Amino acid sequence: QGFIIFDGLLPLLKSKVAISKGTVLCLHMFAVKVGEPKGIPPENMQNLVGKKIKVDMDKDDSILADRGRQ
Repeated sequence: QGFIIFDGLLPLLKSKVAISKGTVLCLHMFAVKVGEPKGIPPENMQNLVGKKIKVDMDKDDSILADRGRQ
């Protein structure tokens, strides 16, 4: 799948809701939004399901690789 890039912006995973540290991630917690190219691309969303979050996250925070763990 290809994505259209607008001025360096890409589709990325964001938190759809506030997520507390220690919460196990579920699909309904993710939103795909366009942003600066930092964070996890939406095609990797399934890899995060079932992992625990290491930090508190606010709604619309970028989901970064170092925030989740098994």
